[in-house]
Amino acid sequence: LEEAFVAVVASDVEVPEPPIPVAWFATQQLALPPSGNPVRREVEVAARNQGVTVSVPIEVEGVRLITDIVRSGRAVTILPQTAAPRGEEGVRTFAISGMPPRRLALVRRRGAHLSIADQTVWDVAVGIMERAVEELGAEALTDEVDAELLAPGGTEQ
Repeated sequence: LEEAFVAVVASDVEVPEPPIPVAWFATQQLALPPSGNPVRREVEVAARNQGVTVSVPIEVEGVRLITDIVRSGRAVTILPQTAAPRGEEGVRTFAISGMPPRRLALVRRRGAHLSIADQTVWDVAVGIMERAVEELGAEALTDEVDAELLAPGGTEQ
C-alpha cells in the first residue's frame, strides 16, 4: 500500500496554495512524533532531500494528541493520510508537494500457521488497508508477491 502524507493545520491557519511545499514547514511550529518514530524519520528525510531543515519543538507520541495540539493553533503537522483527521471541526488537511508516499507492507513467512489471535490481527490489518484503498484513494500494490501475501492463509511452496 502506498500512502500519502498530508499537512494538518488549524482551520484559521493561512497556508500557501496547495499542494503545500515541504519548505513551508520550516517556517512553522511543527508537532511530530519523537525522534526514531518512522513518520518522523520520513518527514525529516523528505525535508533534507529538498535542502530544508525542519525544527520540531513539539514532540508527541500519539496522533490524537498531535491533532488536538494542531486544532488549538499551537502547531501544524504532517501525518500519514490514514492517520489524519477527516471531517473533524477545527482542522483542515492538504496535499504536500515533494513528500514521497510511504510504503506499507504486511508480510509473513510462507507456510506460517497463525494462531487465532494472530489471524485476527492479520484480518484487521488487511481490512484497514482495504478501507484505505477504497476510501482514501491510496494505491494498492498489485504485484504477484503482494497478492500471495494478502491471500487468507498465505501460500505454501
